[in-house]
Amino acid sequence: MFFNRYLLKFIRGFYGKAGFISLIHLIDTLLGTVIMMCSAVFTHMLLYKKSVLIFSHINQVFILIGICLVLKFILASPKTKISEKLGAGIKDNIRASVMQKLFAAGPAYMNKKRTGDMTSMVTFRVDAVKNYYTAYFPIAVSTLINIILLLCFMFRLDWVSGVTALIAALGMIFCPVLFAPVMKKHGLEEWKLHDRYLSECIDSLQGVTALKAFNANALQVKKIAKEGEHFRKATMAHLRITVWQGSFMQMFVLLGEALSVAVAALRFSQGKTGAITILYILYLSMACFFPMFKLIIAWHFGFDGFASSETIGQFLESPLDFSLYKAPRLDKADFYSYKELKEKIENEVLPFWDDTVDVQFSKDIRFENVDFAYDKKEILHDISFTVKHGTTTALVGSSGSGKSTIAKLLAGFYLPARGSIFIGDEKLNEENVEIIQNRISAVWQNPHIFFGSIEDNIRTGKKDASIAEIEKAAEEVNLHSLILSLPKGYKTSVGELGTRLSGGERQRLTIARARLRDAPILIFDEATSSLDSKNEKIILNNFEQLRKGRTSLVIAHRLSTARSADQIILIDNGRIKAKGTHEELVRDSELYRTIMGSQLKD
Repeated sequence: MFFNRYLLKFIRGFYGKAGFISLIHLIDTLLGTVIMMCSAVFTHMLLYKKSVLIFSHINQVFILIGICLVLKFILASPKTKISEKLGAGIKDNIRASVMQKLFAAGPAYMNKKRTGDMTSMVTFRVDAVKNYYTAYFPIAVSTLINIILLLCFMFRLDWVSGVTALIAALGMIFCPVLFAPVMKKHGLEEWKLHDRYLSECIDSLQGVTALKAFNANALQVKKIAKEGEHFRKATMAHLRITVWQGSFMQMFVLLGEALSVAVAALRFSQGKTGAITILYILYLSMACFFPMFKLIIAWHFGFDGFASSETIGQFLESPLDFSLYKAPRLDKADFYSYKELKEKIENEVLPFWDDTVDVQFSKDIRFENVDFAYDKKEILHDISFTVKHGTTTALVGSSGSGKSTIAKLLAGFYLPARGSIFIGDEKLNEENVEIIQNRISAVWQNPHIFFGSIEDNIRTGKKDASIAEIEKAAEEVNLHSLILSLPKGYKTSVGELGTRLSGGERQRLTIARARLRDAPILIFDEATSSLDSKNEKIILNNFEQLRKGRTSLVIAHRLSTARSADQIILIDNGRIKAKGTHEELVRDSELYRTIMGSQLKD
């Protein structure tokens, strides 16, 4: 029977339901055994015309069979309902744990992973673990108990037949153990190719606009077809092993039924047992081995669930280079169950749920000798600068110079490899990152818009904001009139990734979030390079209004933005090449003049 410590942890809070559904399956199996034994008693009474055990008349046997059938019918409904509730609860538990870990890992982890891998984990692999508890575990428990009970009866009737049945049962039970190594190899390969295939499909759906623009549909279809073929071959290879393993299991079941009766008949011919013993051995072997066919069918669910639980469990236990909050680990303190998580969210007691903005913060930001490496590749080297309270510092540099990495370090997405970042007197670390993030609003170059309404997307900046506050924030970024012109106003759906909004509208919506959040520190990743002149002017004006009274770090692409900053940091190849005002850098830095290029002439 497949089992590991992860499977035990995943049903925390559902031990009762798991035990109860196993008990119902056991009762259902034993009722089938009773019906089989009643058939043996009926045959016995029919042949010998006498009372057997507690039965003095054949009608009594039929009554008991009828009662058993009625009970099996009655149990069918609760068995299904409880199984569904158990499955839903287990899925909620695991997904809650996985999402807590992903939120803790943050962009530092997610940037290394494909969307398909994570999607597979929270959907297909979680479903596989659910199937373990609903389609395999109860059947395995009930079948094993039924086997033990009936083998005891068979040993009592004829120990040689009992030994024969025991050997066959052990062969059937341990057959999966022999196939386990090769099954594991093929199973892991199938899951890996499944995740890769799913990732390609998701990439294609998310990039359908680009595919259309470059007429690359056919190329991507071929790529998906290629990954699909790899996945198909892996599935068929795994299926072949499964079929062989299932065939051997069925062979032991059929041999067990046939040989136990044949041995009893042989011993009868030798005068070592009675004819009636053959009769009962026949029915006992059928009652013993017939439920094993259900176990053979369920075995695949067991293996898939077991393998998936290993993958999910190892992910949950894997150490993080940096955590966005102090997430518990399975081997120390379990993740919150879904029920616990829901209660804590409703009561707002989770550290990562606390979004209370520290509006009183009024100190400087300092980078001191900061180095940063990504996948062992050094990105930043000895970065040191100060952003004075209430001032704006602009980061200027060519693409890939490290500007965005500096902003993400300040946002708490990563920790420096060396050096320190101070927000006031506090050094940014894992212990205080969520507190420091409550002092920051960020507007990124490629803002993420969630599927849902405009109102919900703006409210991301402040979860308890009133509609009046949301409208005020939208009005301040020149979105209010546009939103009111839409059929459903603020309830209008913006589509997946905000596809129903233009680039300028998406950035303005993100600025509205930042205004609503009203945090004392602002990170602004300018995206005016991809906007039309009208939206560019609106967004630059929004930024000027937003940065007033705030300590701001802006990634500047436009000369007008850099010129308005109190300080400019010139970045090249991860190093600071110059600091100063616009006038100072124009005078002293050839690199600055080169980067700004034609904008200086304008």
